[in-house]
Amino acid sequence: GWCIGILLIAAVIALFATIGFPFLEINQFFLSGYSYDIFETIKAVSNQHQPVVATMLTVFLIVMPSLRVLGTILLWFGACRLGRRLACVRVLNILARWSMIDVFGLALILILTEGQEMIRTEVHSGAYILVAAIALTVVLPAFATWLDPVRGLPKDAQEI
Repeated sequence: GWCIGILLIAAVIALFATIGFPFLEINQFFLSGYSYDIFETIKAVSNQHQPVVATMLTVFLIVMPSLRVLGTILLWFGACRLGRRLACVRVLNILARWSMIDVFGLALILILTEGQEMIRTEVHSGAYILVAAIALTVVLPAFATWLDPVRGLPKDAQEI
């Protein structure tokens, strides 16, 4: 049980590190030397007068994954009534559907593998942190919810 808790805390650290560590550098004639992390990507989109896209990136890449992991930590370490615990699991499942850091990682992989012909890019350490954050923030909360002792109770006991 404590192993999951420690890994959930590592997920929060990896998620917040992903926001600030550069994952990609573009090495093209006019774009040479531009490094991007999630925060810089949001800032660049905002500077292009795209506030809706910048807001969506903020919500789906930072807010929702953070709420999901923090909620899972509270659920994992917290003691609450069964009914409240089930409600929390439902909310976490909704947050999981709106957390798009895994989609962002897939798009980044496609850019790195297929986009090399259009734009020369260089991978930075933030890309590896992003992979760790995706693994920890997507897989671990689902695993923790699956291991939750409430899940094994009969339906009539869950309604208490």
